[in-house]
Amino acid sequence: MLETSQERVVLLKAGFKGKEIEKLYIIYNGFTTVRNAPIFEPSDNP
Repeated sequence: MLETSQERVVLLKAGFKGKEIEKLYIIYNGFTTVRNAPIFEPSDNP
């Protein structure tokens, strides 16, 4: 599932967001996430 860019475009046109499509790709293609990457936000302190 979601092997071609055309399949992903169909989902985008149907209203899915990019992150939702990424999650579906991981689930339906049997990938396993090892860890989540940390999200860094800039500090207000210089």
